[in-house]
Amino acid sequence: MREMTVVPYDENWAKLYEAEKEILLGVFGDFITDIQHFGSTAVKGISAKPIIDIIAAVTNINKVDEYNGEMIKQGYTPRGENGIESRRYFVRYKPDGENHACHIHMYEKGNPHITKD
Repeated sequence: MREMTVVPYDENWAKLYEAEKEILLGVFGDFITDIQHFGSTAVKGISAKPIIDIIAAVTNINKVDEYNGEMIKQGYTPRGENGIESRRYFVRYKPDGENHACHIHMYEKGNPHITKD
């Protein structure tokens, strides 16, 4: 069963984000126009569920699926839109195979989910 625990802030979260970011840039290259660490693990000093959330803007959301094979090789599970239209969602699991370590949310550049009003 998947655990949902909140833990004290961990200085390692920023390093984990940077490692995930490098993997994503290695897979997608210039196809990614922006990439950010967001969610509670991105806020220094607060307790959070220990899952690294990453949001990335891409040049064409429909082409993301062409990278699924490479994402699987890198340890991610592609989930398609997973309930949010025009998003591509990937999960990396912890070694236990049940709990999530990282969530990747991808949207096309300019999508309202990632733009400011």
